[in-house]
Amino acid sequence: MRTRNWLVGGLATTVVVLGAGGWYYAGSQDEPHVDAVCDLDTSTDAKLAMAAYGIAIVEPVAAARHKVENGSSFLVSDVKVIKAVKGPFPGTLPLTQAVEDDGAPGSYTARQPERNVLMEPGGQYVSVVLFGDTTAAPGTETFSSYTQPVRRGLDGEVSYWKQATAASPDTAMRPECHDTVTTD
Repeated sequence: MRTRNWLVGGLATTVVVLGAGGWYYAGSQDEPHVDAVCDLDTSTDAKLAMAAYGIAIVEPVAAARHKVENGSSFLVSDVKVIKAVKGPFPGTLPLTQAVEDDGAPGSYTARQPERNVLMEPGGQYVSVVLFGDTTAAPGTETFSSYTQPVRRGLDGEVSYWKQATAASPDTAMRPECHDTVTTD
């Protein structure tokens, strides 16, 4: 998820973006707000690679932190970037994953378990970033929309995802958004 606040014409404006197949809100306190549903086709790894801002093999270096924003739950894991496959990545950065409360205190499940696993320190994972900033610039957030354990070995994963990226156009496919204006 990515949240941005701007001051536009003297009015505070907030934009919120959530993961793949996501949602965003743009509006101000004194004006109607805009809701939009954004669709990304991530049905194959090549389409996922094409849509991605970044793909990296990462390893969490500490236990994840839980946070709640705008009624949604997230885990933030500080990770070491082992190998950047697509896009710029610093040596370390915090990666955010959407989660659901699992019922027990401190227990969570991935919001999209078919495309995500929760990262654990010491494990190696392929992380695909569809939304957010992959450079960990101040005031930004990096959202891991696809997180899977390394299954092909480091070199095998790098080769696989480079091939998936090469099979798609050089420019990233961005979501098609269908705006709905909502007045409060």
